[in-house]
Amino acid sequence: MAVVRYDMEIKLFSVYLFIVAGRFIYEWLYENLKPALPSLSEVERTLANSSEPVKEGKFRFSELSEFLNVNNLIRKVFIAEDGTRIVQKFVYDLTSDQIIGCVPPFADNGVPIMNSFPASAAALIATHFEKGIPSSTAYAIMVQPAQYGAPSFCLSMFGSNNRFTTEHVFKGWHYIYDELSKLGIECLGFAADGDPKVLNAMHTVMFSPGAPCPKEFKDFYFAPGELKFSVMQDYIHTVNKFRNRLSPSHYLPLGKYSASQSHLIILMDTMSKEQHGLTPAVMAKDKMNFNASMKICSERVTSLMEEHVPGSEGTVEYLNVMRCVMEAGLNKSLSPLEVIFKIWYATFFFRYWKNWLISNPKFTLDNFVSRNLYMCVEIIAHSIICLILKSRTQNSKECLLIHLFSSQICESIFRLLRSMTSTESTVINFSMEHASEI
Repeated sequence: MAVVRYDMEIKLFSVYLFIVAGRFIYEWLYENLKPALPSLSEVERTLANSSEPVKEGKFRFSELSEFLNVNNLIRKVFIAEDGTRIVQKFVYDLTSDQIIGCVPPFADNGVPIMNSFPASAAALIATHFEKGIPSSTAYAIMVQPAQYGAPSFCLSMFGSNNRFTTEHVFKGWHYIYDELSKLGIECLGFAADGDPKVLNAMHTVMFSPGAPCPKEFKDFYFAPGELKFSVMQDYIHTVNKFRNRLSPSHYLPLGKYSASQSHLIILMDTMSKEQHGLTPAVMAKDKMNFNASMKICSERVTSLMEEHVPGSEGTVEYLNVMRCVMEAGLNKSLSPLEVIFKIWYATFFFRYWKNWLISNPKFTLDNFVSRNLYMCVEIIAHSIICLILKSRTQNSKECLLIHLFSSQICESIFRLLRSMTSTESTVINFSMEHASEI
């Protein structure tokens, strides 16, 4: 068979198709359309030659600065971090002469040490295989320019086993902030999901002693008046925590009422799907099903429940609070005052509910939302105030792009990686080496 040579336009189109459709679909198209499309190995070579791959543990500060300049983007950014599971596997990397797939140690500044597993001798390789801890998670640190329509940028990616500490997270944030400042890039803050270690680091940042807050805030606002950078919990993960807490295993009393999943079941049994839009799938134990969370807290569901399900007042109010948090973070049409009203309505509701439970000997905090969810809402509420105060003092409208300040940019790259593995899988079907290459 004659060798087919492809021009660059076909190669770049194939790279785009590979990225958008995923490995499996591209392989299927190639087998059915060859020789119209280049082989998968040719696509991977083109992709590797078109840009420098992300080296595990390297922080690409200079590349970020160039990325902002080339794309004429604002030099104010949000940082997000998150992890996804990968295949635990040690791999030799020819270009760096390193073993990839071991969990790197952390430096004093809170970031992983690059090139910690050299493969220059057989004895060294044997030591790494015997004593190295395999990476079970690909941990990504992404940058989102504070500008509508701006693409995100991968600042760093490295293998982890989720055994890092709150101190590592805290020091790492300060290191990233300082390095970006040297390049004239302002880091507005850091976002993540509800990982306990990251949540504790956010608590340290948000509620440490500092400059006094405005006097009119002192009765309800506990953060300093000025922060080096803000921190934010992901809105989608936070809203999902509301739905996950509304399960048969948790009794959530609200005065003489209660919030219960049974009220949603009664609504589905007594009303048609065309009216409420719910299916039994919204009750499934899929913790990441944001679509189900949006459906159960929609206005039409709470209105129908209030009208047709007796005794559902507690559930209705719980879902209203859930919707307030969702809209505060994701509804782009809200004004800053409307955002503040919604998120602080939820915050004050939680505080009042918690104090009522503490004062009532019949109940404990097991009858409350999880501590993780409570802290997420508190941090989001305080962070939004911080960003609005900064917007006023610096006359910076970029601080008001609150919907960009989340860890969903990490989820975007993880969805791309998962598109190259089997369906309905949350584990990427390749190692740390391949994750960083893509």
